[in-house]
Amino acid sequence: MCVFLLLSSCSSDHDTETAIKKHIDKTKNTRIDKTKKTYIDEIKNLIEVTKETIDENKMLSIELERSRHCR
Repeated sequence: MCVFLLLSSCSSDHDTETAIKKHIDKTKNTRIDKTKKTYIDEIKNLIEVTKETIDENKMLSIELERSRHCR
């Protein structure tokens, strides 16, 4: 697919070297953006799981405290 896009962007009066460099830069940026997005998504998921765990622990603590007072 990448090769097809590169070849289709070239013509006889087109600077091939510049086109190749632009294509490589565009591909690098896409990979970096995907990596950043994946990293950010993983951090968001970690925060969400941690928050859920903290909330569950708070609820458990409250329930234990209530059960002690009810005895």
